[in-house]
Amino acid sequence: MCMTSSSSGNWTQVEQDDDSDSDSAAALRLRLLDAALPHVSVHGWSVAALHAGARDLSLSPAVVGVLPRGAAQLAEHAVAAANAALAARLAAASPALSALPLRDALLIGLRTRLELVAPHITAGTWPQAMALLSSSPSSSAASLVLLGQLVDEVLHAAGDMSSDMTWCGCGRVGDMQTHHLPRCSASGQAGRQAGRQSPAQNAVHYWGL
Repeated sequence: MCMTSSSSGNWTQVEQDDDSDSDSAAALRLRLLDAALPHVSVHGWSVAALHAGARDLSLSPAVVGVLPRGAAQLAEHAVAAANAALAARLAAASPALSALPLRDALLIGLRTRLELVAPHITAGTWPQAMALLSSSPSSSAASLVLLGQLVDEVLHAAGDMSSDMTWCGCGRVGDMQTHHLPRCSASGQAGRQAGRQSPAQNAVHYWGL
């Protein structure tokens, strides 16, 4: 409820209410995205998958309105979840990885990351997810942040402690290319078209992540 009194106490209450509303909306988005992911194998990265997730939560299909970019946010959520899972695995394996030659450690990190999205790759839905990650300026920006997180996690676990401020973009991807890593694209036709796309789109398609 919005309070209009100008007393400092009431304004504090308004701010708390706004924060609570924001937290509730964020929690709802997370629940909806988590519920929709299992339906991607059937419906692809689509509003239909979000609607199916809403039904699982006994919510109206209209609730998908909390996701203004729809299926693109579902794809971003999947990538963010895979990055978080990768970070946990790399943290557990960090002592062993840091003892390996840098190139070998990077390859293990990237292979582990691909294994985390293997179900989507096997189902043939991953190219659609990557296409959504570069379907609009806002999605491209989000995908670069996610790519930067991925590259930073892998390089850090491999023992690269660089503080290069270009990590959130192609700079840190360039660090990995410097070590002559093979192209890890699992994007099919989407990956083959990468050369005709923007730098942000190329960053996503180059690694197939």
